[in-house]
Amino acid sequence: MHKILFFIFTLSSLFSFDSFAQKEEKSKKEKPAQIASKSLIFSKQKSAWQVGLFGGTSILMGDVKPNFFSGNKPALPGHNFGLFINKSWTYLFSTRLRYSTMVMFTNDAVASTLTTNQLSYLEQRSSGLNGYSAGDLFFHNSRTQAHDLTLDLVFSIGNINFHKERSIMVFKVFPSVGMMMYQTFHDHLDANGDAYDYGSLDNLNDLGSSKRSDVLKALSNMRDGKYETRAEEHSVDDENKFLNYTPEFVFGLGAGVSFRLTKFMTLDIETKQMLSTDDLIDGMQWQEPDGQNTISGNLTRGFDSYNQTTLGLSFSIMGKNTAESKNMDNPFAGADAFSKKDAITSEKEQAKEDSVIAEMDSKVKDLEQQVNSLELLIKMLGQAKQNEEKPNQTDDLSKEEQQAALEKERKRLQEEADSLNELQNNSSTKEKNEGNLNDLDNKEYKLRNGNDIFVAKLEGEINAEYYLIIGSFKVKSNANKDERKWSNKGINTVTMTDVKSGLYRLVVDFTNDHSEALDMLDEYRAKLNKDIWLIKAK
Repeated sequence: MHKILFFIFTLSSLFSFDSFAQKEEKSKKEKPAQIASKSLIFSKQKSAWQVGLFGGTSILMGDVKPNFFSGNKPALPGHNFGLFINKSWTYLFSTRLRYSTMVMFTNDAVASTLTTNQLSYLEQRSSGLNGYSAGDLFFHNSRTQAHDLTLDLVFSIGNINFHKERSIMVFKVFPSVGMMMYQTFHDHLDANGDAYDYGSLDNLNDLGSSKRSDVLKALSNMRDGKYETRAEEHSVDDENKFLNYTPEFVFGLGAGVSFRLTKFMTLDIETKQMLSTDDLIDGMQWQEPDGQNTISGNLTRGFDSYNQTTLGLSFSIMGKNTAESKNMDNPFAGADAFSKKDAITSEKEQAKEDSVIAEMDSKVKDLEQQVNSLELLIKMLGQAKQNEEKPNQTDDLSKEEQQAALEKERKRLQEEADSLNELQNNSSTKEKNEGNLNDLDNKEYKLRNGNDIFVAKLEGEINAEYYLIIGSFKVKSNANKDERKWSNKGINTVTMTDVKSGLYRLVVDFTNDHSEALDMLDEYRAKLNKDIWLIKAK
């Protein structure tokens, strides 16, 4: 009897293993239409905001020769540093709010004549030039401290790469407009408040004079490096002053290149030239007088401007539903790698869930087969009992114990099968709640090859049971563009909204009959030579 029991269990186990293997092989060959129809083209993530910092050089261009260094020891270069916040709105366009603080120097090696105009205005509108007289030999210099806040309109160039989803390096140009505040000082008095003896230095206007570098070195040795004299102001009352700074509207143009280091960080190299309508940023606006005259005939022509060349780092503020900035993305790729990664991960999770359900189905069938085998075994035992001669009391007791043990084992296996059935039903209910309404036993949810038809709820002008879909789009404008393309080819389409996914589905035809839907699917695929799929309405 034990041999018979062992034989039956062995057969049932082999049968269960073979059934499970066949089901696994079938699931590998027949990929559900619902998974296959998932698109990895359309990104659901929003473009990230970026914050950054930068620093670099600043050069002031005005009436006095610009000087990168202050001209004194230790020599301080013209410099700037600041912060910005950036947001890309399309693949090619973004806006940036940028703040910077800067220091700029001028230093002239060519001697000038101190005019009556400048001396008078410095006395009236500034701290004055004690110890100097009109007509004195004079060397102009200045130190300008400034702050600016600008809005940059950034156009990215070079992120269209037909072989990659994004570019490592992108060029950009950006018009810029904003406000600047500045204050300017001169170094024309020594530590004791006395005027410098500029007349003792060589004048580059004289033939055979020293080189410019020699004159600048002599000026550096003479000056104490403290810019104590406030430059000429625009008005006596300083009506435009704000915290001792003069406000000024500025505008300009910049260009640069960005290198993608990681999806969170970008290296930026930029330069921009900013223009103004102010001629006193360097503190000088008077022309040289003619001959021995000490009165300037007119103001200098043109306004002052400044240049900033910077090196910066941009950091993307990314979250669960936010991808990196679109600046590096290729618009022809259709999606960034971050969103693709999410879509692939979602598909893997769905496949894993399907695998768990398939495994539970296999275990349930395995237990059912074992229960059936035990019931068959019990029947065989009963038949054998009838054919056997009447045993003694001891044998009867032994057989009754065996039958009770088998009945107990059968009940245990039946309880385990019921438990797995309940678990399976709960999983199926959960899947239906999530929107998978495919009925595996209903032909209305099947294609000709047995694959499941994708189920979704579409909203729009059409109300039907089956929709033939020729395209899906994340952006409605792209759907409208594709709709016009098919219209030019003589194919009428209608855009419908998929409620759950948010995609815009392009419907080429529709019907309420299942068989007709399958015929239409074959006809359109052959006619248009394009992959078209069916959606069954919820």
